[in-house]
Formats: sequence, C-alpha cells, structure tokens
Amino acid sequence: MARSVVVHSSFLIELAASVLEWVRDCGIRNAQDNGGAILATLAIGDFNGDGIPDLVSENVGIMLGRGNGTFRPVGATYSEGPSAGALVAADFNHDGKLDIVQIASLYSDGVATYLGNGDGTLRAVRSYADGISTTLQVAADFNNDGKMDVAEIGQDRLGDPTLEVLAGNGQGSLKALNAFPLTATPISAIPGDFNNDGNVDVALLTVDEVLILPGKGDGTFNAPIATSIPYGSNAFAVADFDHNGTLDIAVLEPCPDEQYCPSNVLIYLGNGDGTFKSRRVISNRVVFGRNCGGRF
Repeated sequence: MARSVVVHSSFLIELAASVLEWVRDCGIRNAQDNGGAILATLAIGDFNGDGIPDLVSENVGIMLGRGNGTFRPVGATYSEGPSAGALVAADFNHDGKLDIVQIASLYSDGVATYLGNGDGTLRAVRSYADGISTTLQVAADFNNDGKMDVAEIGQDRLGDPTLEVLAGNGQGSLKALNAFPLTATPISAIPGDFNNDGNVDVALLTVDEVLILPGKGDGTFNAPIATSIPYGSNAFAVADFDHNGTLDIAVLEPCPDEQYCPSNVLIYLGNGDGTFKSRRVISNRVVFGRNCGGRF
C-alpha cells in the first residue's frame, strides 16, 4: 500500500528555492545555444525496477542508483548527437518500465523514443517528425485516453513560437495531434491541472509572464491566461504550497549579479482557475554562486 507523506509548505518553498537556483546557475549554461531556453538535460526515475532512483543524462546514458547516494553507469549510451536536446522520462508503451523521449536535434524537426527494458538499458530507437524546431518538451496525458503524450515547444517552419502535442498510442509510438500558436517564446514549461477541471494544462515561463494554457482534455488548449512576473525571471517551479488543493507557482527573482546573487523566491498562490494571487516574496537566506557541484 502506498504511504502518504505530509510535506510542510516551508520545506517546499526552501526546496523550490534550491532547485530554482540550480536551474539558473547550471541549466542556463546548457542552453546558451538554444535561444535562452532552459533544457532538462538530466532526468530522474527508476529505470531498473529496484525502487532506487536512477539518473539519465542528455546523451541518454543511464546511471543506476546504489541507494547510498552513489551511482554506477550502465555502460551503454544512446546519443542523438551533439545537437540533441531535452529529454523526458515516462512509460510510453504501458509495460510498467520507464522510457525516454528526447529532442533529436535542436536545429531540425524530430524527437527520438527509447523504450526501456526494465534493467537500465534501452531498445528500439524510433524517430518521429514533429513539425517544429523543438527546444522544450513535457510529458503528460493531454487527450485523456490513458496514454502518455508529449508536448513539444519551439518554432514552426515560419519561425513563430508554437506548442505541438504528439499523441502516444500506448505502444511507444507518437504522432502529431495538434499545434497551438504561442504569443511568446517560453523559457521553461511544466504540466499540471491549474484550473482544477481534471484536464492537464501547461504552464509556460517567458521573460516577463507565466502563461497557463488550459487544456480541453482532447489535446487542444484554450486561450492562455497571463500572470505578470519581474522581467528577466528565468526559472520557476510548481507545487501546492498552501495545501488548499490548488497548484501554485514559485518564480526565482532576476539576479542582478551573474557571479553572486541572493535571489528571492516569489510565490504566486493559485486561485484554482488558472489565475494567481498577488506575489509573496520569500527571502532566500542561502546565497549561491556559480558552483554547480554537489554531494549526492
């Protein structure tokens, strides 16, 4: 039986602050050739079914967790090349094993799917054209068919910002379902139900707004709902910080000093309809520099 864990909002806020600082300090440098978009170049999941979190890197090399904070590489890598981009981990073929979808190239259309064997290795690399030059992607069930889909975010063939949903068939295949024009180029994206209607929405971070795309439950979206944030913000996180059953957002305040910056975290509490209350400033007592190492 699954055990529920109560996490206090103060801890969530401190965790969000640490994650947002890491994304700002480490993630941006991985995205300098990508128009400023922050790419998820590292994913966490249990790829060998032992209940211990593992890591997978942007060259799709899996490192299996030992359970003591150390990892061992599987040995095999499944690289899409030096221009490959962000990756997401989910079960795309309903076999109970984690798979990976990765942007095949930042400079051309397409994603690649790697199906997990359940022992930390992958098989059957499959590539799909997605119709856009992709910079970001998130995985969720956007059309409520019980199968994992992918939302690709980038530019269409005319250079306009676009979100396109690739529908999963439950067997590891993806196909283009719907494209949705965007008003701005996002820096980051997070899926979630922000208006409590049971459909998956997408939150998009831009340089001066958080845009909520309300999902209709069929792979399409309603008009975006905008919340203004300080110009230059480049990292955000999502959680229910006040324990009222509604998703909130945390935004890292822009850093005026590129080398040494005690940024504040700005909390925007959700109203349950895709809008947010006025921000609350949480003072970040930890000052981060540019060291991206850590003890695991």
